[in-house]
Amino acid sequence: MKKVKRHWLWISAVLLSALLFVTIMGGWVLTYLSSESFHGLVEDHAGATIGGKVDLSPFQWDGNGAYGQSFRFLGGENSKLGRIDAQELHARWDWWTWLSGTWRLEELSIESLSASFIRKPLGAKEPLGGTRTERNAVAWIGAIFPTRFEFCPLRVSRANVQFEQFKLNGSSLEIQQDSGIWNFSGVGGIVLIPAFPPLAVESFTARFQDPELSLLDSSLKIGSKGQLKISGTWPKGLKLNGSGISLQELPDWPWKKAVCGYITGTAVILPGEASGRIEVTEGSMEAPGLLGNLASLTGIRSLQRLSISAATGRFYKSTTSWKWSEVFVESEGLLCIKGRFEVAADRRLSGMLQLGISDQIAAKIPGCELVFQEARDGYVWTPVVLGGTLDAPTEDLSPRLAVALGGAVIESVQPLLDAVPDNARDAVGETLDTFLNFLGR
Repeated sequence: MKKVKRHWLWISAVLLSALLFVTIMGGWVLTYLSSESFHGLVEDHAGATIGGKVDLSPFQWDGNGAYGQSFRFLGGENSKLGRIDAQELHARWDWWTWLSGTWRLEELSIESLSASFIRKPLGAKEPLGGTRTERNAVAWIGAIFPTRFEFCPLRVSRANVQFEQFKLNGSSLEIQQDSGIWNFSGVGGIVLIPAFPPLAVESFTARFQDPELSLLDSSLKIGSKGQLKISGTWPKGLKLNGSGISLQELPDWPWKKAVCGYITGTAVILPGEASGRIEVTEGSMEAPGLLGNLASLTGIRSLQRLSISAATGRFYKSTTSWKWSEVFVESEGLLCIKGRFEVAADRRLSGMLQLGISDQIAAKIPGCELVFQEARDGYVWTPVVLGGTLDAPTEDLSPRLAVALGGAVIESVQPLLDAVPDNARDAVGETLDTFLNFLGR
């Protein structure tokens, strides 16, 4: 009986010793994790990992979790990541991994984050943090703990990220960094790209490896019903595939009042330039000068606001001009336009088009055969030279039509003139001159 009691006493003593050891070690660990030594170690490791200087607010520990109010980062001379400002950091640590020589984060989340991949070198005007002081009372404890960290993916509830001229605002992100490679995936938010309206993000995945940003996959919404997918590597080139995009909702579309419809197409964006091919559906076109004159001459009102049955073209946009080639616009049964044109940075317009009109229209234009002289593809054709500006475009067809119409009028009234008595011919001639001048002779 005494042996049994002695046995339980030994077990109780061992368990009590073990509990005491765990309590003491737990206290030491918690003391160390709350120390300036560990705080500085985390700052230094984070700064070395992402290439700059880190200022992290003090931790508040709660069980296996830690909370920090803020995180700031400024990129070093060789870092493309310029700045990070984060608020409300939550981390869950696996404390006991220190036994295997590693501090491991099981979960890391941030409520809000702003980041810029435009480098801003460190300078005296914007220092981070202050002079770190060591706590001598716990300095010896740090010697028995590891200095290596193993980070899990970072989850951000609301992120604003800028990369050169591209911006992503209000997106939910997951970020992972490994050996200098940043992997991103996200949902929601808005993408801002020059010459585009705001793009609503459905989802995307991306990778940044200095100096390139690769968009592996993305699904975006543009305007009221447009869909856009973007992939590629910047600055080597981004590929765009779009459908259902309203021309009226494109901020840089220069013919908002003249051409409407929805585009489907592809494009490649490079630094300072873009090129691609588009097709317009559900389109309509209004050109008050040319089409208005044709509508007045023929009495065909549908020419004033032309319904487009087919429209395609290739474009090249740079900082100096917007060039369109292989342009094809058709309103089946009425007219067809082919050719090329260019809009300069100062909005000057130039180009050469071929205009084809149907027999229905040609039959209602006196002298039409003097201007439209080539018949093919179901239309009769004439060249049209464009000029002027986007705000005041010019074309050389209307004056030629006026001359042809005047000639036709002269031919039609010449027999009547021959029959007019000599004493009345001058008065008729003055009336005819006035009419021809009105037509633009």
